[in-house]
Amino acid sequence: MPQTLLPKILILSSAENDENIATNNGFVARLNDRLQATCQMEWQNYHNVGLEIADGSLRAFVVSTGQDLDTFKAVYFKSYFRYHEQATAIVEALRDRGTPFSGNELKYYIPAYKLSQLARLARSGIRVPHTLYLSLEHYLTRYEEIRFKLGEAFIFKAIDGSTGDDNYLVKSKAQLAEIIAANQGKHFIAQAFIANESDLRVLVVGGNIQLVLERRRADDSTHLNNTSQGASARLLPVDHLSQALQDLSLRAAKLMNRDVAGVDVMLEAGTGTPYILEVNASPQIASGAFQEEKLAIYANYFAELAAK
Repeated sequence: MPQTLLPKILILSSAENDENIATNNGFVARLNDRLQATCQMEWQNYHNVGLEIADGSLRAFVVSTGQDLDTFKAVYFKSYFRYHEQATAIVEALRDRGTPFSGNELKYYIPAYKLSQLARLARSGIRVPHTLYLSLEHYLTRYEEIRFKLGEAFIFKAIDGSTGDDNYLVKSKAQLAEIIAANQGKHFIAQAFIANESDLRVLVVGGNIQLVLERRRADDSTHLNNTSQGASARLLPVDHLSQALQDLSLRAAKLMNRDVAGVDVMLEAGTGTPYILEVNASPQIASGAFQEEKLAIYANYFAELAAK
């Protein structure tokens, strides 16, 4: 008779040093002895879990084997506090695939940085650039796969980067190696480069769009449209945005549960297809372009809060 395969449950743990790895190995071995014919346990740490966020789909997988996490019967988040950004994004992928998990509180985490934001936006059907997340040590060994999926030149940026810092347009494996060597200990995503002439910062305050900035780089010596990186900015009337773009920006801010948000929108050159890049929790108030206009917006907002 054919052997019946036992359902497998994955434990995700932040164990990394030799002592903790040995402890986890022993614990899982004892669990499997106790469970016998019920199910089979396996554990992985966050360095061995990757994410792929593509148009309309989310995928979390074990890097060393390529096994999708949705092939497990369930996933248990044993510990994640040093990796809450990764864990929050993994939960979005599991929810997208309908995979049961233990760690229900992660459904209610407000995405702090780019990785978890992109995962939640994608799960909600909002278009984001094709994105891959791996622990830093895996990017070079999987360089050809990344280039195949994202293109000859792709964006490589820190998940917690801001104002255009730690944001690179990678064009070769040697360049990627230099970036990784200079950024040990950081977490990065690789992302398809969206051809563009500019991007938009849509400022949402109190549930309403209050200001729209078009940011445009001076030339093609950089791919960044950040004013902090030398790009110019012009103020656009809110009604310059189509109703669809207004609705998209407001929806993105609402998904993050943010009363104040800087929604970054990029329109693809040639097609005009909108992509949400990020929903900033702390858009520039006292600095950047059009400070007086922003000052007036925030003054009105705080006066309304005081009057409630």
